[in-house]
Amino acid sequence: MFVQFLTVDRIQMPVLFLHGDELCTLDTDYQRLRRVVRARPIRYLAGHLPLFVTRAVARRMRGASRRAVSAKDPADMAQQPDECRTRAVAEEADMVVCGHAHRFRDEDLGGGVRWLVLDAFGGKRDTLEVVSGPEIAIRGSRLPSGG
Repeated sequence: MFVQFLTVDRIQMPVLFLHGDELCTLDTDYQRLRRVVRARPIRYLAGHLPLFVTRAVARRMRGASRRAVSAKDPADMAQQPDECRTRAVAEEADMVVCGHAHRFRDEDLGGGVRWLVLDAFGGKRDTLEVVSGPEIAIRGSRLPSGG
């Protein structure tokens, strides 16, 4: 597991930054795939294969991914609040910030844990900004939609 943990002096609280798919724990097939493709031997192999081979493999995997996603129940692919709370408590974080879900969320998970999920790029609330002191502002970026 990669844990991105950052304490920003201006925020004055521990914040855990995660890629949103780490919280999609009901999608066991996807979680297994993540473990495999991030394994050291696979990363080594990918870095040493010719570029045309890695691109071909990536194209095939993207196609398989699209087909798999279309066949899954959306509830199984959703981020799980309980997993978010568990990670926050384990890392002693007061706030968890993640993206990838493409749907904004700002929730109090109880126990002093705030969960922010940013919109997809170009969405109305896709940018996290530290405004002053511990205040966090959620803003839309200046990026064009999709970019």
